[in-house]
Amino acid sequence: MQPKKPMRPINQTLQRQITAIGYILGFMLFSITFDWVYLKLSNNSFLVFYLNQIAIISRDCIGFLAPENKVFVHNNALLSANAYLEVDASCSGSDFLLPMAAAMLVFKTSLKQKLFGIIFAAVLISALNLARIVILYLIKCYQPIWFVPVHEYIAPGFNIIVCCLYFLYWALPAKPVFTE
Repeated sequence: MQPKKPMRPINQTLQRQITAIGYILGFMLFSITFDWVYLKLSNNSFLVFYLNQIAIISRDCIGFLAPENKVFVHNNALLSANAYLEVDASCSGSDFLLPMAAAMLVFKTSLKQKLFGIIFAAVLISALNLARIVILYLIKCYQPIWFVPVHEYIAPGFNIIVCCLYFLYWALPAKPVFTE
């Protein structure tokens, strides 16, 4: 017969539940705040400038990978004789970066690790989105039937998997939230 484990005191269990609720509320507060700020930026010229830069870099990558496509950028859109692809606010990576940044900010770890994690996440998500735009443009040129499934399912799913794996990698050295 095994000895019975001592029960945790009520106040310790309650403290853990309050801490968990605090993390959830903190995540929601950061997410809502980031989303509000981003929506305020969506009509701003800064966002338009940023999206135009993404389109220009995408054009350069396409020119390197498929030089036969003479791609031009006009009003955040990639244009050629073969395809038209608009780079809009959803191509900025905010759908992935803002929730990840909110989760990192409420995670129990040092400010240095949080900042490093958010900066690297921004770089990673920017690279993923750049690759996604280039691939979508090339698909639209050469295999247009695959555009919708890749745009709506495959590319976002891939980004979600990569972002989750990065968050797990980032969170491994952090202190555990609940300790026995």
